[in-house]
Amino acid sequence: LDLAEAVLSLRDPAGLGALIDVFSGEGVPRLAAEKALRRFDALTGKGSGYQVGGDRAALERIRTWWQEQGAQLKWNETTGRFE
Repeated sequence: LDLAEAVLSLRDPAGLGALIDVFSGEGVPRLAAEKALRRFDALTGKGSGYQVGGDRAALERIRTWWQEQGAQLKWNETTGRFE
């Protein structure tokens, strides 16, 4: 989670990928995973519909979105989100 936050502090969208790795990872403490998911939702403005340890279909939608959109995301200073 600290690595993701460091990358995000540089306004680099790769930090979102790191957050996805945290909240979807096996063996990640639940509190860290939930914090990463909340941060992801806040930084993307998306209601992911995913709950840690929950619906794998929602997680796959997030991963698909990331694969399709991740490289195109830019930081928007006005909204405080990646868009």
